[in-house]
Amino acid sequence: TMESMSSTRSCTVEKEWFMNLYFGDVYNKIWFICNNHQSMNYIFLMAFAVFSMCEIAASRKNGKDIQMVVTFLPMIAIVGGFLFCIIWEAKSRYMFPYYVFGTIYASLGVFKLSALILDKIKILSPWASPSKTS
Repeated sequence: TMESMSSTRSCTVEKEWFMNLYFGDVYNKIWFICNNHQSMNYIFLMAFAVFSMCEIAASRKNGKDIQMVVTFLPMIAIVGGFLFCIIWEAKSRYMFPYYVFGTIYASLGVFKLSALILDKIKILSPWASPSKTS
């Protein structure tokens, strides 16, 4: 974060690897990787939320009332706490636990999105074998 970088800027270490870590090519590569990881985490977290809400809407439309409280209650706490820390708190260290727990839901979003893509590929593929009904 900017705070950690500003607090270590006054450090008088003359090691090349240390300076490269904070100000050189290594810093730029780490920044790129972490920025992309964070963006993907947010995208897949949103994908999980959208797919889960679509599942709830489809199940209610079909007359099957599924209970997703176990899934959504922690997610509401994570997203709500994350937004609260963004708006209210100035230090990013308070958001770190929410990011870590949000990664769990992001992995579920990857799973649901990949399952949807694989289903679409099977439907669109001319070489797909016909489904067997028994």
